[in-house]
Amino acid sequence: MNLAIERYVWRVTRRLRPHAPPERRRSIRAELRRHLRDASAEIGAGAAVEQAGDPVAVALEYAEVEIGWPRVWRARLGAIAAAVAFLFLAVLQQREIHLHRAAHWAHFDPWHADLYLVRLSGDLERSLVVHVDVARPAYVLVPLLAFLLWSRAWRCLPNGRNRKPSAAS
Repeated sequence: MNLAIERYVWRVTRRLRPHAPPERRRSIRAELRRHLRDASAEIGAGAAVEQAGDPVAVALEYAEVEIGWPRVWRARLGAIAAAVAFLFLAVLQQREIHLHRAAHWAHFDPWHADLYLVRLSGDLERSLVVHVDVARPAYVLVPLLAFLLWSRAWRCLPNGRNRKPSAAS
């Protein structure tokens, strides 16, 4: 293993992270290593790395090729995030935090706050600091939002950046 070659390969493939899926980056790394090792056997590792060119330019060339490939989305991670969000809401539902009221406390008015999907209320006169009430739509909306964010579902949408160039252009 030559450190100059490994450093060059790393510098190229780290710039490909937003443009290529992990499997493709692994194959690019293997291809670059193979070519650089073959060249280093003939002319030396330092010269092979110099002849390979600027790592930024090489990464841009690979990125141009990779732009047309479909970007992966992670459905399994999204499902796990949705399940965790649902369980969190289930645990949060009807949760109450009590405080032992001191004798010297004055009179407190009951309070409540509606946060669209969650209602918080409390009554310090009865030693209830907060009572959490989760609305029914939250059991659908919050896990759905968690799924969309963690699965990166927007990567399945067609957009100009991820389209393969047509043969005419």
